[in-house]
Amino acid sequence: MNGNIKPKMNKKRLMTDDKPDLKEAYRIYYLVKGHIDISDEQAYSSYNSYFKRLWYAGGNGAPLYEKEEGFEEEWKNKIKCGKRSTR
Repeated sequence: MNGNIKPKMNKKRLMTDDKPDLKEAYRIYYLVKGHIDISDEQAYSSYNSYFKRLWYAGGNGAPLYEKEEGFEEEWKNKIKCGKRSTR
């Protein structure tokens, strides 16, 4: 077997330089703040600290899945309307 064979990866969801894809950055922001009326830059810049905050909250038993229920609808509306805030 050739040791140089690389596994197939979904390049669309691949994180580079520890930067998540755009939807994931918005999802994490939404779990903390409850809205996604922000710019892409703000979603990316808050990702690491908000991820850490959610990591600790989830580890302490917080039901994060309850907060996630409205995200998909918010995301679809943001994409459909092309809303990109400059806040």
